[in-house]
Amino acid sequence: MKHDGMKQGDRIRLLKFLTFFYLGGTERQVMNLATGLDPERFDLHMACNGKVGELLEEATALGVPVTEYAIDSLYNIGSMRARLRFSRYLREHSIEIVHSYGFYSNLFAIPAARLAGVPVVVASIRDCGETLTSTQKRVQKLFCRMADCILANAEGVRRWLIREGYPARKIQ
Repeated sequence: MKHDGMKQGDRIRLLKFLTFFYLGGTERQVMNLATGLDPERFDLHMACNGKVGELLEEATALGVPVTEYAIDSLYNIGSMRARLRFSRYLREHSIEIVHSYGFYSNLFAIPAARLAGVPVVVASIRDCGETLTSTQKRVQKLFCRMADCILANAEGVRRWLIREGYPARKIQ
């Protein structure tokens, strides 16, 4: 029984995109959020670049689609084909919100979500880019300009993003 007169089609179609399901802080938080979503309000989908990691079993146990878009580089033709396939998936399932987590997921999912016409695209940045090259930092900033919102997991990350030239109005 649906509460508040909500019908199946009224659920918000949300897709969360992770690189992998290895045990880490980001992945654990994504799984906590996914587990806590009200299935009567959200039609959750999950996607990744690799169906591997300790948390994959937990993700599949949710009974939601978990789709893999395996790539060996973000910048080659195989990656472009995978993005096009992901974009088709988003359109076919009328996904309304795409939320990606981290450098690789952001660079993969954001342009595909825009190509698919997803109404809301959210990027999560959860570090100060310590492991990224200067080129990777520039590319991430460029791709994140396509996102509607950039979620930072800490005030220090938010301040770093602003110093790096990310639009402050987009950062939460």
